[in-house]
Amino acid sequence: MTVVRSMCAIGQRGQIGLNGHLPWEGNNGQEYVADVARFFAMTEGHVIAAGPRTIASIPAFAHQSRT
Repeated sequence: MTVVRSMCAIGQRGQIGLNGHLPWEGNNGQEYVADVARFFAMTEGHVIAAGPRTIASIPAFAHQSRT
């Protein structure tokens, strides 16, 4: 049997979009940085299905090596 899991990121008011942008774009707060780190830790080595705006919104610090 194949196991499929999903994760969904939503804004604090339940939105997935905000004026044509993602709700978290430009956020550099400590809570946000920890959330991004957790997301990458949980998804490392797995397939991620995301649209172009979501991919473009991944902050530069998330691309740094986690060695």
